[in-house]
Amino acid sequence: MSTEQAKGCWRGLNPDEQIEAALRDGLSEDRPGIDSNPVHRKLAPSSEPRYVAMMEVWKTYERKYPSADPRNMEDIKHFAEAVGRSTPFRLDKEMKKATVKTVRNKMRQFHVAVGA
Repeated sequence: MSTEQAKGCWRGLNPDEQIEAALRDGLSEDRPGIDSNPVHRKLAPSSEPRYVAMMEVWKTYERKYPSADPRNMEDIKHFAEAVGRSTPFRLDKEMKKATVKTVRNKMRQFHVAVGA
């Protein structure tokens, strides 16, 4: 399989071919302009309220659990469970609870909001 045919699709390439394809596609050999600071993307104006709302939920959670840290796996799992159990949207018809997809989307919003 030619890496030219596979541009944009890594399927079928071994790791060496993946890196070579990335270099041909413009990946710099060295890392100029890359630092250790996180890259925060700008949200669309219509998306901002949802992310702000998730931060408010986190702040409330932190008041209830002051030692909570979004980088701690146990804390984030407990927070995800709290979000799932309190979300009234897109309910699973049988279980009458938020779907996995709904909780996953809310947690994604939270992670973008905190920059994790």
